[in-house]
Amino acid sequence: SHTLRFHVPDAYMTFLRENEYSENVLDLNLLKDAYRLRMIRDALEKAGYTNGYLVTDGGLTLSLSGHTGGEYCVYGLNDEQVKQAASIAATPNSASSLMRSFPLTADELGYYTVMKGETVIRRCPAFITATGEHAGLLLSCSATNRNGDVVNACYQSLILYNLTEKEEIAAFAQSADDIIVCLYEDEEDTAVYANDTAAVKTGDNVILRSF
Repeated sequence: SHTLRFHVPDAYMTFLRENEYSENVLDLNLLKDAYRLRMIRDALEKAGYTNGYLVTDGGLTLSLSGHTGGEYCVYGLNDEQVKQAASIAATPNSASSLMRSFPLTADELGYYTVMKGETVIRRCPAFITATGEHAGLLLSCSATNRNGDVVNACYQSLILYNLTEKEEIAAFAQSADDIIVCLYEDEEDTAVYANDTAAVKTGDNVILRSF
């Protein structure tokens, strides 16, 4: 087991008390669900339940050791309509994290658009943690881990949504052990970028490019 100690400056704690803030000082955000999935997976496997998969509303999927078939889907937009742009085969004991800048359904919370002149700017739950702003580069991205490390897959996708230059995204994807798939916001055609093109199956009229 591991113990993590998080130190908060006294001045900040004083600020919280004086202003009667009761929010968490440390918010794991999407990683919280990833850790929960890992714990649930371990409990299920220990109890002998191995044929199936776990999924969250936040885009995390974890395949149990006996799960075969299926795929991890990556979605894009075609004339503002959601479409499957690519997929990666879901192998036993693997995990995937999908993040996107648009809702899959009309009633999904946390997604909206604003207009800046003639430009549509998307807003979503994924943002740059250091500034609270949106990078606006990615339409969607996924990280697939073949060893079932859903926490690492989640962390990889969070990092991708924090990067502010395409060169940074490409460099990160090229150095990652996970299978990285990205769709950019400003692409005129539907193009999917991947660091392992052999592992990616594209949808109709979708271009597959290597980072």
